[in-house]
Amino acid sequence: MELVCKVCGSLFFNSHRTRKTCSVQCGITWRTGSGSPRFKGGSINSDGYRIMRRGKGRSVGEHRLVMEQALGRRLLSTEVVHHRNGNRLDNRLENLELIQSQSAHRRLHSYRFRSQTHKQCSSCEQIKQRNEFKPTHHSRPTEDPHGSHCRACIRLRANELNRQKRLTNSVVSQSSQRIE
Repeated sequence: MELVCKVCGSLFFNSHRTRKTCSVQCGITWRTGSGSPRFKGGSINSDGYRIMRRGKGRSVGEHRLVMEQALGRRLLSTEVVHHRNGNRLDNRLENLELIQSQSAHRRLHSYRFRSQTHKQCSSCEQIKQRNEFKPTHHSRPTEDPHGSHCRACIRLRANELNRQKRLTNSVVSQSSQRIE
C-alpha cells in the first residue's frame, strides 16, 4: 500500500500500514521534532521542567526564558522563577513569579502556620494544638521543639508500615512453605 510520509510528504510503500514515515530520519523527526503532534518545544528534564536550547547547545528552562522576555533582560543566576500553581510545565507569565534569591524561594515553600499555641501538620495540613505534635530533640534551642507531623499522622503511618510488614512476612512464609 502506498502512503504519504507525515514529515516530508513523499510517497512510500508500507505493507502493514503501521509506519507513518518513509525513512528512519523522518521517523525520528516525527517522534521527537517539531513535526510531532506531541512536540511542545524543547524537552522535559528529570526535574519536570521544559528545557529549551539557547544558542550553541546551551540549555535553559522555558520558565526562565518567558520571564526574561517579559522583563526584557537576562535573569541573574541568583534569581529564581517560581511556578505559582506548582505545575512546572505551566509557563504562562501569569503563573510565574520572580523571586530574588534561592533562600527566599525556600522560605516561600516551607511556610507553615505556626503560633505559640498551634501548628500546621505537614501530612494532613490541619492546624492543631502544639501538644498534638511529638516533641523532637534538637541540638539548637532556636529550632521548633515539636515535630512537623501530628501524632495522629505518625500513628497512621506506623500502622500502614506494620500492615505492609505483616503482608510481606505472610507472603514470605507462604512461599517458604511451598518450597518445603
